[in-house]
Amino acid sequence: MMTRLDRARWFQMAGAGFLSPDANVLKAPLDSLRETEWGEEASRLLQWLESGDPLDLQREFVRLFLSPTGAVLPPWQSAREDPPRLMGPAHESATRWFARWGVAPRTPGEPADHLGLLLNFAGFLLEQEASAEELAAFHQDHLTWVPAFCERVAAEARHPFLAHLASLAGRLTAQRLEETAP
Repeated sequence: MMTRLDRARWFQMAGAGFLSPDANVLKAPLDSLRETEWGEEASRLLQWLESGDPLDLQREFVRLFLSPTGAVLPPWQSAREDPPRLMGPAHESATRWFARWGVAPRTPGEPADHLGLLLNFAGFLLEQEASAEELAAFHQDHLTWVPAFCERVAAEARHPFLAHLASLAGRLTAQRLEETAP
């Protein structure tokens, strides 16, 4: 079983990958993860990140997650609410979680329920040795939707880096946070 710290690092890398397709941001964390249980996965992600035209990855990232004409898969938890509402209850809940742990938003006014931010925060909670109860509550509040979302991303992505990143994030979040080894 993956250690708690290694799992935290994987959550943080996956969060970074859903926030930006910038290879300069992602290479160092991926390189450091080659020594973990999923080291082959890190090497594969690095290979896809470094091969080909970086603009292809950026275009696919925008198409899937950011397109102003209608992102294929908006990466906000609140986009799954009925009705979808950015800055709604999921955002407010995530903001309370972040504040309780002294984590400031990256950008004021940014929806706090973005998948990348939620994955980063899950890694932070693991790193900070949050209690099993806190981990279970955060998972229930903010990660239960992620495996299905990541399955859709993996199926829809036209770039192997994003498809594989989604597959890994889905595997990470399919297991409850509190089930991580000490």
